[in-house]
Amino acid sequence: MLYKFARARHDIATSTRRMTKLPAKSRRPVVGPSKTADSINSLLDIVAKQTKNWGFKDSEQNRPWYRGHASLSWKLCPSSLRGRKWDKNTCDDENESIEEFLTKSPALGVPGTSSLSLWNGYFLMQHHYIPTRLLDWTESVLVAAYFAVAADPIDNNAAIWMLDPYEMNERNPDFHGDSVVSPGFVGNRDAEKRKIDKWLPLSRGEKFDSVPGLPLAVYPAYFSRRIENQRAAFTVHGSDSDGLTKQWRDGGPLLRIVIPGQKARGFRAMLRDMGINRATVFPDTEGLGRYLAERWGPANSQKPHSGVFVRLRPSKAQKGGVGVFAIRPIPKGANVFAGESEKIVWTDARSLPKQPNLRKLYTDFGVLRDGRYATPASFNSIGPGWYLNCSSKPNVKCNENLDFIAIRDIRTGEELMANYDAYSDSPA
Repeated sequence: MLYKFARARHDIATSTRRMTKLPAKSRRPVVGPSKTADSINSLLDIVAKQTKNWGFKDSEQNRPWYRGHASLSWKLCPSSLRGRKWDKNTCDDENESIEEFLTKSPALGVPGTSSLSLWNGYFLMQHHYIPTRLLDWTESVLVAAYFAVAADPIDNNAAIWMLDPYEMNERNPDFHGDSVVSPGFVGNRDAEKRKIDKWLPLSRGEKFDSVPGLPLAVYPAYFSRRIENQRAAFTVHGSDSDGLTKQWRDGGPLLRIVIPGQKARGFRAMLRDMGINRATVFPDTEGLGRYLAERWGPANSQKPHSGVFVRLRPSKAQKGGVGVFAIRPIPKGANVFAGESEKIVWTDARSLPKQPNLRKLYTDFGVLRDGRYATPASFNSIGPGWYLNCSSKPNVKCNENLDFIAIRDIRTGEELMANYDAYSDSPA
């Protein structure tokens, strides 16, 4: 099924000649065109102007696509390519996951999976949180706005990405067509299938290195209420994990619309009044339940200083080092660092990085147990609790959950100390 692109042909030809091949400078860090929206009205105004600038006519049905990001730091990179490259192992993992999902999901009550094509099964996998090379998009800017501001807390800068999928496909040298195709449609001609199936090796029994470099915009079949309500569309990445980001530049098919953090609550309130909420975006019992919990549950009134007992200062126990000091009385039995990131990862001591400065992060901050180091998911998220100094006479102890509990009442201004040997093995 082809979704034809009806813009003026001279606009397409000009931009295609200019952009079909990515310039060498695209290997540098990309900073592309951005706009800022501080209200729903300004968002709709930006969208209307950009839609016109891209050559979409009011009379045509085809429109741009949108994607909401709850943080500006999020990249346009699909889940299966985050932190890894496209190679034989990644391709094998993808093929195995597709086969296992389509084999086992019918018994779990996932409707229609026994008769799904590989492509439609791949789309459904994305909506069940299985890593794929797909990125979700929507034809509704309001749905994208919901995903940008729905998280709680919502006070950081968010973003809505706006994409011209027809122009992106036209510029792709491995597709080079001014259309967006639904690859799972049984009526596709053989020539269309051959063009699209290059992005899904399992569909043709191809090897990993047959996958094109740049992403392709495609439509799913609307076989799921969630896909229908979200007015879903997808881009499928090729072998280049940065293939979409590299197209974010002046004259390209991408625009980033920034939602300032201090405006996010106003966006969410307006979306609520317009009927865009979790129950409408996720039309199932779980979505309804979460929506009712948000609407009628207790409001989150916790302040950033709630439960905070300490801050970092120059250590008195370790000359030239950093120490953790009480800024108010800490009662015996208190969980001193409650509210810090609770995400802990375990890394085998034999697989630590060889670079001394990186290795030292694990040995200085990590808790060693049974040959594995417990650390934050990212050392960039280290909180005060990871700076405790060691003492044979501690005033806090570490329990089995790696929580630090006050052994006794601790006075304001007192440095907090722990006995490393009580909860961490000595490095070999």
